[in-house]
Formats: sequence, C-alpha cells, structure tokens
Amino acid sequence: GIDDCVSSFIFNHLREGFANSTLSREERGELLDTCTGDDAFFRYKQIVELLWILTTEAAKHEGTRSTTLEEERVTLVTQLFLRMVDKKNNMKLLDQLNSEERAQVEAKLGIVAFTFDPNNATGFHKLNLTNSFQREVMMRLIEIRNSQRKDVSRWKSHLNRGTSSREDIELVFRKLKLNGVPFSYTSSWRVPELGVIEVDFVDMRKPDPKKAVQIDTPSFSRVLDSVMQPDKSASQKVTDVRNIANKEFLTCLQMWKLLSCFDKLKADESRCRVEVAVACFARLVDWRAIRTVYLMEFLPSEWTSVEFRLGKANIYFDEVSSPVGYWELDLSDSEDRWILQEIVYLASEEPGYNVIQAKIDSTAGAGSLALETYRFDGIDFAIPITWLNNVPSIGVVKFFYARQAAINTRYITTGAWDGKGNPLIKPDKRSFPPDYRVPAIPNNYNENK
Repeated sequence: GIDDCVSSFIFNHLREGFANSTLSREERGELLDTCTGDDAFFRYKQIVELLWILTTEAAKHEGTRSTTLEEERVTLVTQLFLRMVDKKNNMKLLDQLNSEERAQVEAKLGIVAFTFDPNNATGFHKLNLTNSFQREVMMRLIEIRNSQRKDVSRWKSHLNRGTSSREDIELVFRKLKLNGVPFSYTSSWRVPELGVIEVDFVDMRKPDPKKAVQIDTPSFSRVLDSVMQPDKSASQKVTDVRNIANKEFLTCLQMWKLLSCFDKLKADESRCRVEVAVACFARLVDWRAIRTVYLMEFLPSEWTSVEFRLGKANIYFDEVSSPVGYWELDLSDSEDRWILQEIVYLASEEPGYNVIQAKIDSTAGAGSLALETYRFDGIDFAIPITWLNNVPSIGVVKFFYARQAAINTRYITTGAWDGKGNPLIKPDKRSFPPDYRVPAIPNNYNENK
C-alpha cells in the first residue's frame, strides 16, 4: 500500500551502496532502480539521508566527480519525489537542494507531477503516459484506489442490502478515459506506456476523527486574507485553496467561507467555486454537513458540476443524514438508479412517512436533467417497492425524503433508526458541526390529509 515504506534491510543496502565511492554513477542508478521497483515508498528522512551521503561524497571531490554527484542528487529527488509517504514535507525536501538543482527537479517533474499530492488526490487528472513522471502519478492513483478497496467493498455490500440486482457503479475512477475513449478500470488493467488518461479521481477516505484537527482560526484567517487579495486571479486563488487543502483539514464552515471568496455570478469564478468544492471534499472533518453547504451556497449549474465531478453517491450517502432532503434523479443514469434503490430500501425499513410529494416524468429522455432546455412535466406518483429490485431506465423522478425527529436522532447517535444496525461509518460527534440538526417532519404528518 502507499503507506508502506521500504524495509530497513533494503534501505540499509541502498544507503551502503550510495556510500560506496567505488560504485559508478550507472551502478548507483541501477541500485536505486532495483530498490525502488514499482511499489517502494520512502520517508522524508530516508531521502534526506541519501542526499546527505551524496553531498558528503561531492565535498570530497572536485571537478567532474563533484558535478556528477550533484546530478545524482537531482536524479534522486526527481525519482523519489512521488514516492515520498509524508508528502507534507515535499517543500522541505526541495529546500535540501540549491537553486539550480531545484529548478532542474521542477523542470523534470513538470507541473502535473510536481503539484500532485497523494494526501489529497481528489480532482481531475489528465496524464500523458509517455511521460514517466505523469505515468508515475497514474500508478500512485491506482495505489490510492487499491488502498480503499476494503472501504469500497464494504460500502457497496452495505448499501446493496435488500436486493441482489444493484448495478455496479465506479466510485473512485470516475469518467475514466484512455485516448478519449471511456473504459472501466479493473484490477487486471496495466498502465500502458503510451496514450493519454483522463479521470475525475475521488478519494473516499474520510478524515480520522481521532487524529484530524482542522486548521486553527488565526492560520485560516491568514489563508482567507491571502485568497482575497484583489490582485490575484481566480485561478491563483484556486491554487491557494488547493495548496492549503493538501496540507490542512478544514470544516464545512471554512469551506463555505472559501467559496464566498469567489463571485458565483461570474462564469470563470463560478467554475473556480466548483474546483474549491472538489479540492476540499476529502479534507472536511465535519463532512456529514457537506450537503447543507451545497444547498445553501451553490447555484443549480454549480451543483450539477460538483455532482458530475464527485458523484452523487460519494457526496450524499453517508446513510445517517444525507438521504433527508430534496431529490431529482434521472433514471437513465446508473448512479441515480442506484441511489433510488437505496432510498426505496430505507423507506421500506424506516417507520412513518418518508417519500413525500413524489412526481415522475416518465417520458423524459436520457440525460434530460442536464439539459437547460428541459422542462419537468411530472405527475403525482407513488414509488413502488418493486423498484428495490428493478428500476426503469427512462424518466425523471423528483421527491422529498423525510424522517421524524426521533429517527434522525437515532441515526446520528447510533447509525441506525432502531439503534441496532451496523452503520457504514459509525457516527462520531466530530464528523458533525456543532449543534447539527437534520430537518424533520411532524410525527402526525399524513400526506393524504
């Protein structure tokens, strides 16, 4: 996995080889290739130790030998930059180089690889696989996805209850394309050495509530001041937000304040607001309130873009609170059908009125919700229990999903309406904002009265 560093045996072998002055540059390079392989990762201190050895060796020699060792320092950092586990130290690693060496490393990596951060890989990636460093980024994305394999499997099996006919939906590698042609990732797929990959990558992992602490108020105030500088372009502001999200955890309120730094009525800044939402998605300590922020802050066009980038299932289904609210689902979309089946299951299990004011436009064409010209022409409709096993693939459905206050409280407290269920992610009070409330309907609500 990506958190596994080379063993002490391998690292000691590598260190001894670097300290061996009789080895040629080529032999040292071969040793580094052998020890790193395709799946070896290093800690910041290990890389610095190897750099120190090369620096010490360079000081012992003058002329060609010294120049050669400096070139090796550049090669070492370039090769291991994307293999460093504690990525938060990437700038510290570059600080170990002189200005000329650093410029060479940045030039060799290129902007795509240089700015990639496995701590926060959620976002759009376009990678030229003929470039070895961009290919390495793709390898890292696969490593991150594989590290989430158990989470994805548990997530799918947990939410596939009540039926055996749920469609399989891709949660991590979204909209994956090779040379412009969509394809589905499988564990047997190997990264080719030619071609261009495009993917919206989503990191499903949530911040550990026992370890993750949001950026403190004074530091965040300085971030806001920096982002709001009038001489900065919208794209520069997004870069600032991405950089801070890579290093720090945030709250939903802090994300909302960052979104407020951009004018939603300006097209270019509206697009940047979507990028801010994507950059912050996997870094929110109180992530269960994310839908509330989207509802309050986003224009419909922004909301649609965020859903397209991150996926509705990733955004909404924590099961505890996110099902409650208003839904518009396009039955031609496999992910929307998957969500509807989950809602039908919840409605069949939870007491009281749940699906309220449901309407269907059964003649809506595929992708209608994404069309600005589409006008919903729905009729009142009771969603049948049979849809748990078989949802039609045409039409648009709109409805509210509701719960009574006591049911909401039980979900937030235990993760299940009856207090006996096995929640997907056990509720932790730190994953909610302070005084968090989920909208509720009266206990005596009856839609037919």
